[in-house]
Order: sequence, then C-alpha cells, then structure tokens
Amino acid sequence: METETAEITIEKPVDDVWSLVGDFAEMSWMKGVDSVTVDDDVRTVSMGGAAIKEQLVNLDEDEHRLTYSIIEGPVPIDSHQATISVIPAGDGCMVTWSVTSEPDGTAAFFHDVYSGALKALKEKAES
Repeated sequence: METETAEITIEKPVDDVWSLVGDFAEMSWMKGVDSVTVDDDVRTVSMGGAAIKEQLVNLDEDEHRLTYSIIEGPVPIDSHQATISVIPAGDGCMVTWSVTSEPDGTAAFFHDVYSGALKALKEKAES
C-alpha cells in the first residue's frame, strides 16, 4: 500500500471550508462532477459519463475530518481509503486530502486528482 497527501492553505475560517467539504452529499466545488446521489452511507459521484461509488467510513464534525473509501469505479484498485481534514492555520485553514491505496502507483494518481480538486475548493471558498 502507498500513501500520498495533497494539501492547500485557504484564507477562510475552518468552519467556512468545512461547510463545503464536510457534507458527504455536496461536491459542487469539485470541477467535473456532474451529480452526486447518496443512499445510506454510499455516494455515487457521476463525472464525465463515469460513476464512482464511495462509502463513508467516518465523519468527525468536531475534528473536521471525513474518511471514505472507493468501493466501485472505473479505476482498477484493490483498496482505497481517503481522508479530508480541515485544520486551523493562521487566519485561515489548511485542508489535507490523504489517500492510502493499492496497487502501487494508484496513490500518486489520486494525489494528482486531489491536488486539482483542492485548487478548485480554494477558488470556491475564497470567492
């Protein structure tokens, strides 16, 4: 298994940014997402004709941390678990999006995806 972490500093308070990423059913801030549906603890994210099913593993409102796993999708993976965390940093916050996955090479792929998504999050949060 490999682990990668993408991070970004956002010049907004933790609660403002958490209101965007802490809602498991809300992903309008992420570019390329066509729709999100949630059934119990599984969300289906539709992007460009592909569907990815993600299962909520843990949602910690106090720690501003959301963990989920991809359980079905177009990327061939044996395992995947990702965590988005929002922590105070100066007058704003830092958002980290870490992923542990296998086979080798998939964590780097997800790092690139999550880095791009964090840039979009920053743009949305700071606008």
